[in-house]
Amino acid sequence: KIDGVAISLRYENGLLISAVTRGDGERGDDVTTQAKTIRSIPLELRGSPPPILEVRGEIFMPNSSFEEVNLRREEEGEQLFANARNATAGTLKSLDPKTVAKRKLNFLAHGKGEVLWDNSPENWLEFTMKIQEFGIPVSGNLTLCHCLDDIEKTINEFSNSRNGLGYGIDGMVVRVNSFAIQEKLGSTSKSPKWCIAFKYPAEQGKTKLTKVEWQVGKNGTLTPRATMDPIFL
Repeated sequence: KIDGVAISLRYENGLLISAVTRGDGERGDDVTTQAKTIRSIPLELRGSPPPILEVRGEIFMPNSSFEEVNLRREEEGEQLFANARNATAGTLKSLDPKTVAKRKLNFLAHGKGEVLWDNSPENWLEFTMKIQEFGIPVSGNLTLCHCLDDIEKTINEFSNSRNGLGYGIDGMVVRVNSFAIQEKLGSTSKSPKWCIAFKYPAEQGKTKLTKVEWQVGKNGTLTPRATMDPIFL
């Protein structure tokens, strides 16, 4: 579960037509011009792609790029980005494509949108293999599990290696592989019933409580407000 900005890429006859952020779920931002400067997003698909192929994924900033961007901002006296996700969102809102290209964003596909495809793949694993042939990048950490024990083992094993990925994640997505079963399970008004996100425990650290101030509300209620030394997580 990559910590970035959700995006939908639409290809028609192999050409990138649009790149739109998720936004509020119904209306997103058109960032096609910005997306075209991201090297991992193909402008034209290889081979024989279907007439319509919409892939959903995540645009993110690798850790090395994030450090480089903040170093440059510090040298120029600008406010630093708090984290790579904020940096990614801010970059995509930039109207200057050169700025987007300079910040070395990346993309990985993690979902399927509208497709018009004869003999299309019947499950997610086959779908990812096929779109990789077209030049669309997909995470190399996909694992096919056959039981709950397999899922638990995969989640535990990945916990030890996730910090070495070179980009931020906040969990793993467990999904039903078959598209037919996905369709049968359907979704609620907020989320699909055929996948769930597993979140790893949040990073923790110790800091120092420096003082407590008492605030008085309109009805005379006293509320303590703590001031602590900053800590980076």
